[in-house]
Amino acid sequence: MTKIYFVFILFNLTTANSFGQTPAALEIDIMNTQKSITGIGTVIFDSIIVKGKKQLGRKYVTIGSGLVTYSKVGATSIYSFVTAKHVINFFIENKIKSIYIRPSWADTIKTTEYFGVEIPLVNSDGTPNYFLYPESNIDLGTIIMLPNYADTMFVKQINNTVIFPYNQMTTSFLGEQVWIAGYPDHIDIEFQNRFFYSMSTFKPGHIAWKPAPNMDNKDLNHITLIECNATHGNSGGPVFSLNNQRLELEGILVGGYEESNKIYINNRTVTDSSTKNDLVSKGRSGVSIMEKAEYVKRLEAYVEAQIIEIINKTKK
Repeated sequence: MTKIYFVFILFNLTTANSFGQTPAALEIDIMNTQKSITGIGTVIFDSIIVKGKKQLGRKYVTIGSGLVTYSKVGATSIYSFVTAKHVINFFIENKIKSIYIRPSWADTIKTTEYFGVEIPLVNSDGTPNYFLYPESNIDLGTIIMLPNYADTMFVKQINNTVIFPYNQMTTSFLGEQVWIAGYPDHIDIEFQNRFFYSMSTFKPGHIAWKPAPNMDNKDLNHITLIECNATHGNSGGPVFSLNNQRLELEGILVGGYEESNKIYINNRTVTDSSTKNDLVSKGRSGVSIMEKAEYVKRLEAYVEAQIIEIINKTKK
């Protein structure tokens, strides 16, 4: 029997705010939940500071976000990371051979000191370490970590984490509050450039639109719209809400908004007189797209079957 789990923390909830908790209790639960969030990125050569001196060196940079899960296949644990399909396609299209998985417990370690777990897109035997949702209109994918790729630090941290049931998913009503987890660019880039850290965040949002229960429009029936300030880097990160006094998965964020927009007067762009460049305004609000949790569950069932097939091949 194969079972799929979230890597997560169980909760004890107390008294009341809009989430049924005190702010202090909610903060503790969010911080515990944050342990299931990962950055998905690559390693580049860039200017870094070593002993107070600037030099060229390697550092990790975040491309997107993800959620840790794992499958128990017999006695073997296969960790996987649910994210947006377009995050994985970024590596494929740019011919980047490896993906670095950097769990949020590494947020307080400099990106020049720990890059995360390196996972090649394709193993030496030609088998892939990623799977894309089989339907092209669903923007979901999974990166898998075979046991031989996990480093000592990852194994130590993951072994100290309580397992959360994978089927703990929910669908909120219109207007309900949700939490968007991940590595938004406008925060992450600032921390990277100034301090060499990559920081995950939990941001509040609200359900702005959802499909009708029996909608058969395949372009729309798998998504939910969220009013929030998610942006580049949040792609692939999980969205949670509180249901029956426990945090549950709403889905995976797959589309944010353009942070910078041109300024128009009378339908004409306003240009800076000295640089001749169009002026832009920066916002912190917008509507983002989320793939619903039920499609995450379908993806993991598909990936589970693929993992079993890979393991059976390696045993031959």
